[in-house]
Amino acid sequence: MTMDKQRKRSIRAAQQTTGRRYTPLAREANMTADRGPTKTFLLADLLRECTTFPEVLFDEADPDDKWAPRVFASDILGTVVPFGTVLALAGTLAAAGRDSALRLESLTAGEAVVTYNNRRFQLTLNQDRQDELCRRPGCPSSIYDDAIAWCHVHLPECDVDTLVHVATEWGYARREWADDNPDLCGGGRGADRLIQAAVRHGAFEQVTRALMDTCFDDPQVIAESTFDDGAVMRLRHAIDRERLRLEGVATAELRRLRTKI
Repeated sequence: MTMDKQRKRSIRAAQQTTGRRYTPLAREANMTADRGPTKTFLLADLLRECTTFPEVLFDEADPDDKWAPRVFASDILGTVVPFGTVLALAGTLAAAGRDSALRLESLTAGEAVVTYNNRRFQLTLNQDRQDELCRRPGCPSSIYDDAIAWCHVHLPECDVDTLVHVATEWGYARREWADDNPDLCGGGRGADRLIQAAVRHGAFEQVTRALMDTCFDDPQVIAESTFDDGAVMRLRHAIDRERLRLEGVATAELRRLRTKI
């Protein structure tokens, strides 16, 4: 069997297992093939290089460039890497620990992409910077909401269980950000994105329930614990207002999807 036939057979198998369309699976398979073999390493080993390897010139043609980052030649990544980029990655993965196993997904002249579990990070090689990327392999999009680890293109491809889980995490994060102020708990582009993705799966109620249960307190519990009728009325009003807003988002998304058919 040729490599092309093997690739197509593996894509068909993935299609039957995941229920996803053939085209995006084929695109991801092609990107994976283009990246070539991968390598794994420990964050601790990359940090060891960062803290013990000598500094080298970032650009031999312009060694006095004051804007150039301080870099070292990494044996692990096979390229020069800014000290600050590695330290930024270590800070992001501090909770995971120094023994976190990383995988090099891709390497180009200006960036390296490494993964930890399902998380993907772009290491910028010409400045002190790292960014978390969408979890879909090969996707170059950065994420701008820590609780939603998929870009606007790939979030709708997640299954319903994943959307409910993400909605729960987003709701708790929103509630903490709002400091339990019901007037601030509602709204947010993240909630809109989750509802739009849920509409595509017919899962509006499941995702909305996850958002509402985590963003807001239970009015009955508040009524029994505070005896503050004003606070309870304010909470109920905020819940009703957000529910209506999310229904509006869902209606607009359903209308948009119908116009595309």
